[in-house]
Amino acid sequence: MDRRAGQPRCSLPSVPKRVIGETVSRPVLITPDLVEFGSRLTVELEEEYRRVLLPYGFTDHAGELAAGRLVRSRLAAVAAGEISERLIRRCVALELLHTSTLIHDDILDKGTVRRGVPTLWKSVGIEQALLIGNIVSARALAIVQADCAELASTFLQTFHRVNVAQLRELRQRGTIKDRATHEAINIGKTSAMLELGLVVGCMSSPLWPVDLTHLRNAIREFGVGFQFSDDVEDIQAWRGESEKERSKKADCDIELGNYTLPVTLLVESATTDHRPGDPLTVQTLQAWGQDDWEPSLKTTLRIASEHLQRTEWHLNQELGSNGGAELSHRLAIWIRGMIESWQRKGLDTMLNDLPQQAAMNPSALTMVGPSDAR
Repeated sequence: MDRRAGQPRCSLPSVPKRVIGETVSRPVLITPDLVEFGSRLTVELEEEYRRVLLPYGFTDHAGELAAGRLVRSRLAAVAAGEISERLIRRCVALELLHTSTLIHDDILDKGTVRRGVPTLWKSVGIEQALLIGNIVSARALAIVQADCAELASTFLQTFHRVNVAQLRELRQRGTIKDRATHEAINIGKTSAMLELGLVVGCMSSPLWPVDLTHLRNAIREFGVGFQFSDDVEDIQAWRGESEKERSKKADCDIELGNYTLPVTLLVESATTDHRPGDPLTVQTLQAWGQDDWEPSLKTTLRIASEHLQRTEWHLNQELGSNGGAELSHRLAIWIRGMIESWQRKGLDTMLNDLPQQAAMNPSALTMVGPSDAR
């Protein structure tokens, strides 16, 4: 953070000229066609769901289960640098595993709508949805085990991370968590699956093997930052009664006691006079006005920006290493595009000191270490 100006800096370069004083030549970037990739993967994924669900009579749900945004798989394609049948098959497994965690997440959080349609448990009941989630995750692991034992081990480690984080979140329902706990849960859930996408892509790349230390840390920080910005969107939708799916999700989270970082910051603020032990309900939070909410939302976005700074720092470290430039440049471009998408939603308009152009300027480069960004 630039402490003199009090402004977080968030500039993600595509092709910086120098990294820590050393000249970095512009690599020839291999950019996969993500539209074509998404279309091919969606077809393969829906067919896989039909095969998995056919014995149990649930093929009608194949389309809705395959209808995600494929963010993790698109990240994998960017990391791979080229689209191959092997990458497609690995991404089928990646999406199956991710969806299985969402099926279970919806059950635990009593979510009723996902991707614009009723959640699986609302359609088939909790018991059957729970078992379908298990079957889908088992199929994901079987696909990748038949392909590569090393990658299968990473899938298992990721699945364990997600479940441990979900259990931690479940056990802390109804409590106001501190920032570190929010970050740890997001690292175990959001970041874990994004990191898996990175590994899938890198292991499918002609550049493999590569040192993933900084790249994984970059994606980990990006996942935390993006989740915090998503939490702000949920609260904005809930307070403005817009985007019904988001609003309903935030409402349900509050009723269950799944308090996100903006809620934590709100009740910790001096303006709300909330006392420990006082009940925290939807009605309580609705009673607080814009003047109460705005500081917590701005602070959450500043924290998100700090994590994006650390994403940048790790990418810059990788850019300075041998053989890491091409992959790092591709990831920087992808992440910058994701941030631009975030900005287009208007979140940065409520945070005047988060400079929009910084994150969109490919020639900008700021060297900020992880400790400096905190």
